[in-house]
Amino acid sequence: MQVEAEDMVPENEENTMNDFRFLSGKRTIRHQRLKERMVGSDEWITFDTKYEAWDMLDGAASIDRVIGEVDGRPFEGVSVRTYDEESDTWTIYWMDIWNSNLIEQVRGQFESGIGTFYGTEVYRGVTYRIRFLWKDITDTSARWEQAYQEPKTGDWETNWIMDFYESDE
Repeated sequence: MQVEAEDMVPENEENTMNDFRFLSGKRTIRHQRLKERMVGSDEWITFDTKYEAWDMLDGAASIDRVIGEVDGRPFEGVSVRTYDEESDTWTIYWMDIWNSNLIEQVRGQFESGIGTFYGTEVYRGVTYRIRFLWKDITDTSARWEQAYQEPKTGDWETNWIMDFYESDE
């Protein structure tokens, strides 16, 4: 059987397997992080890091690397995102130089241009529900937000914001 080129083009151009393609390439990230989480703080720390991402497996995986200085210490981290076509969901894994175990952080999907992902994370001995939002996505920029849910009230506290911009490097 011979496969023609037009047979290889997906019918749905909104193929969710490529949801993270907007991150591919080199970027600069402007981070805004709460100085202290889940204590009612409104003091934000701002810093920049370098970023590079690659699509793999025809868009079914995305790998990135963040490098810079955080809290006056050298930092390097890696995300691995994998797409499960059967459930139409992404799983995001993370590891960094301060925790070298690859851990599953969140699972979710994109809808109407916004990626919403949920998981759990232990912070200072308390297990919180965690939410990642990917939004304001353009060809040259994107925003990521992380929030913890207060177990007793159900309120969400956004504690980290990253704005991605094209890099000159």
